[in-house]
Amino acid sequence: MPGTAKPAKDAQACPSLLRLHPLYAGVVLIALFFVLVIYTPPIFCSSLACWFRSWQKAVMGLVCHQQLARTFQWDGIPLAACSRCTGIYSGFLLALVSFVKKKETAYAGKHYIMKIFVFSTVVLVVDGVGNLTGLWFTSDTTRAIIGGFWGVMTGMLMLMALTITRIKKGDRNDGTY
Repeated sequence: MPGTAKPAKDAQACPSLLRLHPLYAGVVLIALFFVLVIYTPPIFCSSLACWFRSWQKAVMGLVCHQQLARTFQWDGIPLAACSRCTGIYSGFLLALVSFVKKKETAYAGKHYIMKIFVFSTVVLVVDGVGNLTGLWFTSDTTRAIIGGFWGVMTGMLMLMALTITRIKKGDRNDGTY
């Protein structure tokens, strides 16, 4: 009928307005691989000498300094990455897996996520520079928490980048998408 308005698409009328890019599964598998590499040396190594020769140390050595003084240990065997990198990779995977069911919420809050990401980046850089220059020394737990916070925010940004909207321009006029 010419006088009736076309119903607007919304979350109730169309439950899945957003979908994940096909690369999402690959990103999750890569993140899972890195997290498993980080946490498995204490399972496969029984001595520090074994850890130094492990393939996990070799893989993570490409992206992490692996200083023993800044690395969590389990039964005297270090993880394959420093505490900050352990937090970053774990937080990244946590965000990708946890927020996949809430992608509509994450997508709607994308402006806040970007601001929080910038804040977490500043905190990460300031903490790293402060430690590097000797202005202060943070514990491994603090490094892991700061790294985990940055990893979660990076994972949220990745999730937003891998979220494809199914709404075409002009389909909504209420400004929600």
